[in-house]
Amino acid sequence: MSMNKLIWSIYKKKQKLLMLYGAANGLIKFYDKELMDKLRHIYYGGLPASILLLHEGLCNGKCYDRAPLLTLALDEYDYKVVYANIDSIKLNPIYSKLKIDNPSYAEHCFVEVTDNQGITWVFDTSSGLMMGIPNNSSPCFSLDISRTYGIS
Repeated sequence: MSMNKLIWSIYKKKQKLLMLYGAANGLIKFYDKELMDKLRHIYYGGLPASILLLHEGLCNGKCYDRAPLLTLALDEYDYKVVYANIDSIKLNPIYSKLKIDNPSYAEHCFVEVTDNQGITWVFDTSSGLMMGIPNNSSPCFSLDISRTYGIS
């Protein structure tokens, strides 16, 4: 097994454990009803934002199109739109082949909101999930293994 395949395998195991932990502790959930109701009343190009956001074919399938659309329903929150390189995209053998043709292949866009309990909610625009990261989380909570294994 090559080093990249080993690292990808370790990443997937860690991701699965964190997803199970997050779901069991209420830190991973679908977009909530309140957000979806707001998105149903925001129209863009004649269609409700809720449909555009959750139907990949209608929104170009790109996180960069979805994140600004999502913020239209978060107007009462102090939100951040985050543009970042994502290690899971770099590690994924399917996407890593794109690296040669497209230098921005690992970029992703999502929205963050910190609630009054100090939990930062990441609204993942690709999965339709809200993932909570407590402010007191340890470094092991992160899925970033690139620093550990020197991936670039």
